[in-house]
Amino acid sequence: MLVLAGIASLFFHFINPSLYSWATLGIFTFLLLADFSRIRAGGDGLTPVDIAVSIYLDGLNIFIALLQLFGVRSRDD
Repeated sequence: MLVLAGIASLFFHFINPSLYSWATLGIFTFLLLADFSRIRAGGDGLTPVDIAVSIYLDGLNIFIALLQLFGVRSRDD
């Protein structure tokens, strides 16, 4: 999975960096929703610490994607 994400990031980086940020935002938003549904389902055998770390990392990646999207500046200055 990690290798596939690395290859996809190289592909998106050469095409359009903002497209990579939008894809990252979409993926981690979906993962965040999946984590919250896992909590509602009773945890699926994971400890509370595992679920909390997963939610924290999803939120961190969403924050980084938003910074990349809204922090883009023109290189023509």
